[in-house]
Amino acid sequence: MKYIISLTNIQRLDLNDIQKKMRSARNTNDYLLVKYHNDKDFIKVTFSKDNTYTIGHNLWNMEFWTKLKVLTKQYPKSVPDVLSMFLTTWVNKLNK
Repeated sequence: MKYIISLTNIQRLDLNDIQKKMRSARNTNDYLLVKYHNDKDFIKVTFSKDNTYTIGHNLWNMEFWTKLKVLTKQYPKSVPDVLSMFLTTWVNKLNK
């Protein structure tokens, strides 16, 4: 099932809600899309059948890029808890 979450400014993500949606998207090989800053920025996590994932975004934040590269090197296969923690942390940090 495809999940699209739209957040307004200053709205926060809930970790428990994201974990449930992340697991469901992984089991059905779909994606989770989080839009924030009034739909200007997004982070998209897409799951594949071979248990791998891709993360797409439109951010120009070098710290985010570095942390994302480290995440993908440490976890080449999808781990929903780690991905949901990463997604929640960065969206809550950037959506101020």
